[in-house]
Amino acid sequence: MPIDPWAPRSAWRAAGLLFFAACVSGCKDAPFRARAVYGPELEFRATESRDSFDEVYWNDPDKKQPACPVVVHFPGADLGDEQLRSTKAVVDLGAREVSSVDGREKARDKARVTVLSLDRNGAQVSTFYQDDRLTSVIVRVKQPTPVTVNGKKVTLPLARGEMIEQFGPPARMIE
Repeated sequence: MPIDPWAPRSAWRAAGLLFFAACVSGCKDAPFRARAVYGPELEFRATESRDSFDEVYWNDPDKKQPACPVVVHFPGADLGDEQLRSTKAVVDLGAREVSSVDGREKARDKARVTVLSLDRNGAQVSTFYQDDRLTSVIVRVKQPTPVTVNGKKVTLPLARGEMIEQFGPPARMIE
């Protein structure tokens, strides 16, 4: 039986096509379709559709902000700065501890980091604490959820046009 001189090239082509298909499939599930960055402390993220922002991210890494500007309005109760700043209060509302790392055992300058996750009414609220001080909040929604951000009440998912109308154009739009 004669050996096909093109067989090795065909195998490489098939492998290349499989690799390309895997890359395209993986990119399709990228974590964000769009990000509207309003500064280092506030960002809206679109995970399902690039024109519908279903996540808000607040960050205070330098510990300069006196209050968290995000309030999630659940039926019967609001989850805002007062509750978010207390790990005990968030746990009492039903949050589960996702991780807690005490780096001090290895190096004195490392901080203890705690991450809590609260799932309620189609919204997931993740809170991040460094040495029991709130440093970040992420609100992700699967169904319409009212939130207040910087004193402006909106409903997530938030349409791009409404986001710009309420908060102005972002400092940077990443798509």
